[in-house]
Amino acid sequence: MVEKQLMADLQEKAKSIAEMGAYSMSPAVVFADSIGMSEEVQALRQNKDLQYVVVESQEGKIVASYARNDLSSPTLSARDFMKRWLTDGMVYTVSTPVLHGEEVHAQLHLGFSTTKLADRVAQARVTIALVSLVIFVIGGASVFFIGTALTAPLRNMLTVVDEIARGDLAKRAPVGSVREFSHLGRSFNSMVEHLQHAQTGLEKANISLTSKAEELQLEINERIRVEELVKASLQEKEVLLREVHHRVKNNMQVVSSLLNLQSSYVSNPQDLMLFRESQNRVKSMALIHEKLYKSTSLARIDFGEYVRDLSRTIFRTYNPTGVALEIDIEGVFFGVDTAIPCGLIVNELVSNSLKYAFPEGRRGRVFLRFSSLRPGEVVLLAGDDGIGLPAEIDFQKSSTLGLQLVSMLVQQLGGIVQLRREQGTTFEIVFPSSEHSADGPHAVGSPSS
Repeated sequence: MVEKQLMADLQEKAKSIAEMGAYSMSPAVVFADSIGMSEEVQALRQNKDLQYVVVESQEGKIVASYARNDLSSPTLSARDFMKRWLTDGMVYTVSTPVLHGEEVHAQLHLGFSTTKLADRVAQARVTIALVSLVIFVIGGASVFFIGTALTAPLRNMLTVVDEIARGDLAKRAPVGSVREFSHLGRSFNSMVEHLQHAQTGLEKANISLTSKAEELQLEINERIRVEELVKASLQEKEVLLREVHHRVKNNMQVVSSLLNLQSSYVSNPQDLMLFRESQNRVKSMALIHEKLYKSTSLARIDFGEYVRDLSRTIFRTYNPTGVALEIDIEGVFFGVDTAIPCGLIVNELVSNSLKYAFPEGRRGRVFLRFSSLRPGEVVLLAGDDGIGLPAEIDFQKSSTLGLQLVSMLVQQLGGIVQLRREQGTTFEIVFPSSEHSADGPHAVGSPSS
């Protein structure tokens, strides 16, 4: 059947184009490269049978789309456009996942025109008309050359041809006694029977396509309904998680306030400093939850912004004179499991620098830097250009709580810590991390203070 063969060819072609398009578009989708996705969509547009392209993210969002000959509806979304074509039964849609490794990142929907099936029917009608015209010419010539005796059979033949040309394929040409006309009539009737069978097959194929399009539309509607339920559930969980961060932050602020209140009854300066240090540790953790609560993403925070806010709090506690703060951390994002131990490490090392590195009003600077040695491994440098840590002190066996915390927190991160004593004190902390940057491997930005 012509209809089945055309549909099989179209399905094979659509599947091949969709798989190639998904493979080419994978890098742009994984890295959310809108320009790259637009270029891949432009490349797909070169196929003349392609009616639309829809790139749908795992969250159900349309990240890239294209619809041919839809200038009359500039506000129509790609998804609604796809529904309209499917309802009309004029487009065959193929969907394929956009993979990165074995992980699905998006769905690529391509719609191909099925008008070739209708064109095939039109071609059959044209063939009938052409055959009718040929027979008409032959009949006229025969009448002219053979004479009146052959006029009647030819006239009957032409009458049947005209009726068939108008769409009545049930008509048959008369088979006369003349051998030539008898052979012509049988051949013509055989051709009409083949055309009638072809038309019947095309009608059945059209009915089948319409039924499949309706089934596909029902499936799409069901998927949309399920996606909406999932979105509603995710929004509800996001509200609950945001409330959890808010309450944790409030509880830690209560603890910090209690420490501050209790410190007002302490007269010993050393004991008072212990209260202040404990208060700063609680504040460093509370600040993490405050950043998560206010962030558009509940999964991670801007670590550079967090460190700047935390450092200001520490500087207000010690109020040093002539000590500058240099922070070189840009474009770094951490989840709560990494941000809390890193924040406590920064709190301890900056506090130690301000307490011991600049005695008797000595001027200097405290610095914090972040870099990436190789994919999946990051380095945090924290130090000062003060008087330096005495050579006889082993920080890994120190009796002070602050340095003990640093060693334990580095172990918690699965990293290692080294001490440099050149030109002051510098702690180099190397630990694994796959989430430190929003845009791939981290590149150190310009310093900020």
